[in-house]
Amino acid sequence: MAPAPCTTVAWLSTTKLPVHRSCGGIDNKLSDVLSSLLTLCRSFDFLTRRAAWVCSSEVDLDDLDDILNELGDGPELRPLPNDLQRRKSVSDRTKTEVTKCFPALVGGTALATGQNKSGAANRACSRLHCTACDFKICTFDDCSWDADKCDYLFFRNNVPDFHKLKVNLVPTKGTRAYACQCCWRSVRETEPVASLGSDLRWVCGRHPTT
Repeated sequence: MAPAPCTTVAWLSTTKLPVHRSCGGIDNKLSDVLSSLLTLCRSFDFLTRRAAWVCSSEVDLDDLDDILNELGDGPELRPLPNDLQRRKSVSDRTKTEVTKCFPALVGGTALATGQNKSGAANRACSRLHCTACDFKICTFDDCSWDADKCDYLFFRNNVPDFHKLKVNLVPTKGTRAYACQCCWRSVRETEPVASLGSDLRWVCGRHPTT
C-alpha cells in the first residue's frame, strides 16, 4: 500500500530496492531516478507544510516574505501604503504655503484689505477668524452697527447671513462693520486687532502665498 503524501520523504529514504552488481549501467540510472524522485518529494512535502501554515490566521506579510525567500530568489512582498498614507502623500503634493498678517490690522474703508506684511503698505486683514466661536469675521463697507439694537443673540443667530444682519446696519461713510457670532465692532481708524478689546479672540486666519 502506497504511503500517505506527508510521509513520502520518509518512505523513500528508508525503502531499499534490490540492486544487481552485474547491471551497473542500469543501477546508476535507477539511482539517478530515485535521487530525482526523492528531491521532488522533499519539495512537495515542504510546499504542503508551508501551504497549511500560510492558511492559518497567524501569518502576516513579513512571514510570507520569509517563505518566498526560502523558495527562491525574487522580490520581497511589501505592503501597499494604507489609505491614510496615500491621502497624506496627495496632501503634501497639493499643499499651499500660507502666512499670517504681521500684525493683523482692522480699519475703515480708506484702508485696503488683504494681507498686512511688514515693510509694505498697511492693509486690513481680509481673513480674520474668531477662535471663540470658530467663525470667519464678516465685514461690511461704509456701514456701522446700530448700538441700540445689536446684542449677542442677534449675531449668534444671524451671522453670516447678510440679509438678516442688514436690519441692524446703519450706512456710515468711511466706516467698516466687523462681526462674528460672538463679537462685533464698527471701525473707522486703522488699528491692530489686539487694541479692539480683551474680549475679542480675532486672529489672522492665514493667507495663501502667491
